Amino acid sequence: MTAPKPRTGAPETGTPKTGERDGDLRRPLMRGAGVAVLGRMGALVEAASLPLFVWAYGATAYGLFAAGWALVKVASALSERGMAIALQRYAAGAEPAAARAAVGLALRTSLATATALAALLSLTAVWWAPVLAGPGAAAGAGAAGMSGSVSAGVSEVWALGLYVWVLPLWTLLEVATAAVRATARFGAEVRVRIAYEQGLRLVFGLGLAGAGLGAAGLFLAHGASLLIAGLLALRLVRRSYGAPVAALWACDRATAPAGLDRFARAMIAVPVMRRLMSEAPVMLLSALAGPAAAAVYAVARKVASVMQVLRAAVDYAMAPLLAGSARRDASGAGARDLADFARRVVVIVGPPLAAGLLVVRGDVLRLFEPHFAAAALPIAVLVAGRLVEALCTPATVVVEMTRGHWLSTLNTAAGLALLLAGTPALMILAPGLGATLAAAMAAAAGLALAGGLAAVQAGLAAPGAGDRPQPGTAGTAGILRALAGGVVAAAVVAAVSGPTADLAPFAGLGAAIPALVLAVWLGLRLGLTADDRRALRRR
Repeated sequence: MTAPKPRTGAPETGTPKTGERDGDLRRPLMRGAGVAVLGRMGALVEAASLPLFVWAYGATAYGLFAAGWALVKVASALSERGMAIALQRYAAGAEPAAARAAVGLALRTSLATATALAALLSLTAVWWAPVLAGPGAAAGAGAAGMSGSVSAGVSEVWALGLYVWVLPLWTLLEVATAAVRATARFGAEVRVRIAYEQGLRLVFGLGLAGAGLGAAGLFLAHGASLLIAGLLALRLVRRSYGAPVAALWACDRATAPAGLDRFARAMIAVPVMRRLMSEAPVMLLSALAGPAAAAVYAVARKVASVMQVLRAAVDYAMAPLLAGSARRDASGAGARDLADFARRVVVIVGPPLAAGLLVVRGDVLRLFEPHFAAAALPIAVLVAGRLVEALCTPATVVVEMTRGHWLSTLNTAAGLALLLAGTPALMILAPGLGATLAAAMAAAAGLALAGGLAAVQAGLAAPGAGDRPQPGTAGTAGILRALAGGVVAAAVVAAVSGPTADLAPFAGLGAAIPALVLAVWLGLRLGLTADDRRALRRR
């Protein structure tokens, strides 16, 4: 019996979309990646809000907020219980009833875990909050207006102890948008991520700062924006799966796809370690060198995180397509073709994006207080690390979706171990580097190691020389052509925006954006094969 369609008219979860029916996933990949780039515009909104928040609240107060936000994101990776990853593998392509049960199970388990973890963190804040605040935080927090009628240390405990209650809201947002993404209806959550989670935080934050609320306004603004975004994310889930959230919540656990819960439990460590790869340096610097150092690193990381747009776009679009292809094609030919195409696109787009960031970093840092100029070199180091990570993203997704889960865990653990050991080691052995640059070097090395291991593993699992080449797979020649396109595109960005940066403040920033658009278009034109271009034009 054919299952009824969702009431909204959305395609059933297991129905291939246009462009997928013939097994060619290149156009759906680019469509999904393009929408994911729009979704990641929220990161650009957050980057644009950084100088405003620093000027409104001060570097120390913002550094304390950044450390608390880092803790929440790491904790949410644990409270998600691996469900965001598992939904991409098990809800994508599943029958509607099974997909709804999977979403209900994911929401129940993740929110229960997040609530319990938030309660634990709040009750124990008196012990961990002063450590996270680090040396010198008390004076800075008091200057920022956090102390009120009590000591600054007590204010930090209260601020962080209450702020951790955004953990269930952030977990809800992550799992709900992952559920929507698993339907391959790309872009439904873009407005939630940009307009509500990021845009409202900026509006509320500046409004509360203007009202004289002090640094606590930054924490309250984020909590309010997450509450609104979480409720809207639930609305998207209802529309995507054609059932009220209460009905999804009440779905029988036995109806969920077999292996979902087991796979999710096995994958818990991977998102936790990935979040630590990004957030651990902020927490380490806050604890070891104070929130002001954490604020400088947070700015450097946020500028470099524009490179994550590329990684997130490929991961966002490729994971559900790869999982669905693996179910329809046991030979894995479609998955290999998809991974090869994604690899060529990343090799073309990554270099010009990195070149643009290196050119405009000086203009970006002019928006901050003068001592933030120290972030220039850490930005360059982190951009290099993020570029290597982006180039390895197709391999990372292949390993995560098609190989044993222990490989993803091993790769991320190796990179995290290098980061955690390298940061204090460099601070001790090479104190002249400074704490921020030491953390950036360790983080970049960890990212490169994790991505490199995945690339090696995906290469070892590639088809042998005797296998017949798949359509659209250009092999080594295709990668070399893509690399040439990427190098040409990077040269265009450097040639156009580099000299312009010396003409006037912010001139390089203004020239880099159109130069990047032109360079990416030219790189794709030169670097993609004729078959790739025909596939992208196919309706």
